[in-house]
Amino acid sequence: METLINDFDVFLCKGNSVTSEGITTVSNGKYSHSAQALWINNTLCIFDAQKEGSFPREYNRWKSEFGYEFDVFRPPFEVNSVQYSKDCINYFGVDYDYKHLFFGFWRKIISAKKVKDKYKNNNKFICTELTAKLIKQSSFYFLLSPIQDQQNFTPDDLYFYLVKNKFSHVLKNY
Repeated sequence: METLINDFDVFLCKGNSVTSEGITTVSNGKYSHSAQALWINNTLCIFDAQKEGSFPREYNRWKSEFGYEFDVFRPPFEVNSVQYSKDCINYFGVDYDYKHLFFGFWRKIISAKKVKDKYKNNNKFICTELTAKLIKQSSFYFLLSPIQDQQNFTPDDLYFYLVKNKFSHVLKNY
C-alpha cells in the first residue's frame, strides 16, 4: 500500500470515535478527518492535526492508533516535494483547535456570525484547515479554484473541492 502513496496525497478519513461520529452527523457527511502524506527519509508518514497538535506520524503507527477507513486523492499536478516538506515543517507542533471544532461545525446548524468568527485565525488548526493551508501554499494552487472559508471547511467540503479540482481517487482503504 505504501508504494502507491506520493507526497501531498490527501487522505479523507472516517473514524469510529464519538468525535468522528459527531463530525459526520453535524456536517451531514461521509468523512470526519483529513490528512496528507509526507515522505520522510523513505518512510511514509501521515501529517495531520490531532488532539496533541499537528505532527507527522509513521503510517503504520497512525493507522493502528486511529484506525481510520480512508480514501486517498492525488493532486492533478506534480508536487515539489522539497517545498512541500518545508511547508509542512512550518506547521509542526501547531496546537489543535478544540474550540473551533466544537463551535465552527455548529455553523452547519446555526448561522450566528459571532459564533463563526470568534474562533477564526487563532493560530490553531482543525484537520481540514491544515490541509487547506497546505493546498493554498502548493506550487500549483494558482491553477485551482480558490479555497473559500478554509477555517470552516468540513471534510466533505474538502472532498467536493478535491473532486472539483480534478484530484484523482487513487486508493480506498475500507
